[in-house]
Amino acid sequence: MCVDCGYVFTKQSNKSLPVCPMSNLSSDVIPHVRNGWISLSGQGDAPEDPYPDEK
Repeated sequence: MCVDCGYVFTKQSNKSLPVCPMSNLSSDVIPHVRNGWISLSGQGDAPEDPYPDEK
C-alpha cells in the first residue's frame, strides 16, 4: 500500500517496487512526498516464513 495515497499494489515479490502509479497522474490531488510502500502481507504468510521479532 502506498504510504502517501493508500493505493494497493499486488505483486509476488516486494524486493523491488515501482513508483506509485497514482503519483504520475496530472490530476494528483494527494502529493507523494514520502514515496514508499507498506507491505500488507508477504513475509509471515506461511508457517515456514514467520514474521521477524517485532521491536
